[in-house]
Amino acid sequence: MRIIAIKRGIRWIYDPDKEVTLKEGDVLVVRGTEDGFERLRRFATGMEKWPVYPQEGS
Repeated sequence: MRIIAIKRGIRWIYDPDKEVTLKEGDVLVVRGTEDGFERLRRFATGMEKWPVYPQEGS
């Protein structure tokens, strides 16, 4: 899934980079496959935990 934009209150964040943290109440504009959307929905609702990968050199 690609996040195209985030609506946060009255503010829009377009083409967010990896430093942007999602917050409760954010509205996402996304593009991707139906499977990707379903997985994003599971992450967003807490049904599935986001995977944690070890950092390089660890």
